[in-house]
Amino acid sequence: MKRATAIICAVVFIVLMFSGCKNNVFVDDLGNTHKVEMKHGKPVQDKYGNMIEKYTDENGEKQEAVVTFPVAKMDGKHAIESAFIKMNIPDGWFFNENVKVFRIQHKDCPDENTCEITVETNDKYTLDEMYNRDIAAKQAIEIATGDSEAATDFKESTTKLFGKDAKSFTCKIYDKSTFYYYIFSYKHVTVSVNFILNNQCIKAGFDPEQFIKENISLKKIPTE
Repeated sequence: MKRATAIICAVVFIVLMFSGCKNNVFVDDLGNTHKVEMKHGKPVQDKYGNMIEKYTDENGEKQEAVVTFPVAKMDGKHAIESAFIKMNIPDGWFFNENVKVFRIQHKDCPDENTCEITVETNDKYTLDEMYNRDIAAKQAIEIATGDSEAATDFKESTTKLFGKDAKSFTCKIYDKSTFYYYIFSYKHVTVSVNFILNNQCIKAGFDPEQFIKENISLKKIPTE
């Protein structure tokens, strides 16, 4: 019995050991492999959200470098994360790992009118600059397409998300879907959360702000 227990413990240890090694290895967009520092099973991040890599160079000198956190990666089986944000994937939604976008889509929607939720973080624009850019882009759809029904019924508002002031707007898309936009500041970045919801899901009672409060969380940066 003791021997069987010892074997089981050894197997578990080996599995955990290799799992840990796998979790701390990242391949960047150029195909370069990085082995990053870990703490409590998570990559160590600096105040800018970057991961930390320590290595020995060709001269035998110890070096430290920053590694850009992926735009989106799986965190377990039912969540995705970026450098600053984590989002649960509720039942009925899925994340496409082949597309390097922080986005989940609704499984049961028709292909031509799929509901989706996208999160973008940006360190180049202030909240107002990014908000003005994004609402102007939606307002320009009519000019770009020549279709006066492409984006209509714009409504702007303010709200609170994570205890922070947030700006918001909605508009109708071809009268088939509604676009919901929320933006707030966190650390040194601006975070926007965008929803495209078809009329069927809206009628079923989907609430974008409630989704944010229940499924999106802010990561503690830098790692403590």
